[in-house]
Parts: sequence; structure tokens; C-alpha cells
Amino acid sequence: MSDGLLKNVVVTFDLPFVLRLIDSVHLESRPADYQDYIFPMGGIPAMLRFEKKVRPLPGIQIAMEDRRGVLTYSVVQVWFDQQFFQAYGVQTNYQEHAELLKEAAIAYANRFLDLYRDVTGFHWIRPVPEQEVPIFNMLGIRRDGTRIPFAYSTTGTGVGLGSQLPSAQDNQLRAQLVSGGSPDPLQRLAFVVSNLMTGEDYWSAALAIEILFEAKVAGMLRRAFQTRGLSESQIDRKFVNSSGNPRSITNLLTTYIPKLTVSTLNAHSPLGLRYQKWCAAARDLRNDIAHGKKISISKRQARDAIDSVRDLLDQLGLLLPDDTTTRIAS
Repeated sequence: MSDGLLKNVVVTFDLPFVLRLIDSVHLESRPADYQDYIFPMGGIPAMLRFEKKVRPLPGIQIAMEDRRGVLTYSVVQVWFDQQFFQAYGVQTNYQEHAELLKEAAIAYANRFLDLYRDVTGFHWIRPVPEQEVPIFNMLGIRRDGTRIPFAYSTTGTGVGLGSQLPSAQDNQLRAQLVSGGSPDPLQRLAFVVSNLMTGEDYWSAALAIEILFEAKVAGMLRRAFQTRGLSESQIDRKFVNSSGNPRSITNLLTTYIPKLTVSTLNAHSPLGLRYQKWCAAARDLRNDIAHGKKISISKRQARDAIDSVRDLLDQLGLLLPDDTTTRIAS
């Protein structure tokens, strides 16, 4: 095929909720006066069309408040044309650019969903990360009308459906079920942070990781004081200043780490280097968010905050007693 024959590429995938929009995927479902949703990102426009769908379950009709898509869902189509192709060098063999098209389609759809939620107040509508979309169906449409379909999967081969837990994990699970054990609350919060990052909620992730850090450090300090024979009331007083106000996390670290360990927080020590990184990447970011200075947080900023917390906790764990290991994904 020669260059310039590609007219459109249409990327189609499912959304795990119903949008209250006119079905516009098929020509016969669009009213005569229907206007497509066409908008630019980075100066390049794309067109979005939608269709409400019912899962093949007996007696089920459209359920607008089906927030997890168990009964109903929506299909979204993202249409790209020559403006996109020229900007990104997409030629007639669009399949070579499947990754680019997938990422762009997700970006356009998520911008639409973000504004749809804002306008409607339907708080359960959320951006959909690409990891939650198993199949992107792509269709190349040539100028002569030829259609070139292509399915792009993000789920691999599906072999995992038949896999099992390793024996060690299965035995650990069985033992905790029998013993009545409960997950560590801070590990639960660490999983929340990972889930927020997957959902591209970087603002919340940056706040949550700092909450986790402060709670984790407080627990480690309490155990250190316990090993030195302090009572609970004596330990409680360690966490407030002379005026009775709670000490900040910075004050706790700078006051007690030198007293409880042989390490210092100066910039030339391994602990101090990680402390300085945490100050800049996690603590200061959290304060900027809480004080309204920063509202929009990038993925890189959230990731740096998480990495700095994990690295400082790893170093503190070498110096202070810790009953539980909190796994923080990198």
C-alpha cells in the first residue's frame, strides 16, 4: 500500500460503567441532528462515539447506577484522522503504531470521562487505566473504503488463568486463615497507594504515601521507646511538645533518631541522604498539597514521593525495631 491511503483509525474498547449519552457508534442509532464529540488534545483533535451495552444476563435491562459494570457497560470509539497521523508519523501500516494509538485513545477517553464526571457530579465515573482494558479493537479505514481490523491485547496469553499460588504463599495463606490473622493496616494502605497510582490518581497517592510514612515512623519510635522501658503515658508525651501540641514528623525524626540510634541526619550519612530526598520529594509535596499550593500532581512527582518514602523506611528499618514489614511497590 502506498502512503496517504489511510483515512481513519478507530480504536474501540469497553468502559466499566454506563454513560448517559446517545448511542452513536452505529449510523442508525444517531438522531439526524446529532453532533459528535470532537475535541483536541495537544492541538490534535479526535472524535469520540459511544454505545450503551447490556451483558447477556436473563431479564437485565440498562442499569444506570451499575457502578462496577456488572450488568451494563459502555463502549467507546476514538477516531483518529490525518491530523494525528501527520503529527506522529503514522503511515499506512498503522499496526506498527498500535501502542501509540492505544495510549492516545486512553488519554482522549479519560479526558472525556474526567469532564463528564465534573459536569454530571457522578462521582463513581473515573479515568480508566489501560491495565483495566483487556482488548483494544482497532480498525484502519483506507480512502478506498478498505477496512483493516486489528486486535491489540494487554492481557498476554491468558496462561495465568490456569496458574496457582506458589506453595509457600498458599501455606502462608492457609496458616493465617486458621490463626485468625488480619493484614497489617499499613500494608493495606500501601496497597491503596499502588491502586491509586494504577488509577492515575497521583494527587491522592502523594498524600496517602506520606500518611503511611508518618504512621509507620510513629510505630517504629513507639517500639523503640518500649524497649527502653517507657510506659505508654511516657511514650505519649514523647509525641507532643512542651505546649501539648503534636510534634511534626520532621521534629520527631530530628529529635529522636540521633538519641535512639548512632546515626545522624546530616546530608553526608546514608540516612541523611535519604532523609533529604524524603523532605523534598514527599514531605514538602504533601505540605504543598495540603496548603493548596499544588493541586495537579504528575506521575513522576508521585513516584518520586513513593520511592523516597520506601528508601527512608528501609534505612530506618536497619536502625529501629519494626514488628512488621510493609511492602511498598516501586
